Amino acid sequence: HKMRPDRSDNHAFPSAHTAVMFANAAFVQRRYGWKFGVPAYVLATYVGWSRTYAKKHDWWDVVTGAAIGAGSSYLAMAPVSDGEHFGITASFNF
Repeated sequence: HKMRPDRSDNHAFPSAHTAVMFANAAFVQRRYGWKFGVPAYVLATYVGWSRTYAKKHDWWDVVTGAAIGAGSSYLAMAPVSDGEHFGITASFNF
């Protein structure tokens, strides 16, 4: 329940937008290699920067979101959010 820098609400930590983008970038990099992974990470970084620039998050909200997103891709988990709630979903192949 951390207040956003623009004082609009108290859902700043972590950045769900950044988490989702970094989860996607990590998946693309693992699936298709660095040739496609680098542009995906650049786009994810831009999203994180834009969330800070728009004063929706502080830099540590974005860094934490990026770590959760990229880390979840390596753990076969994915962050989910409906705009109000944040969670993690997991799937496994047997």
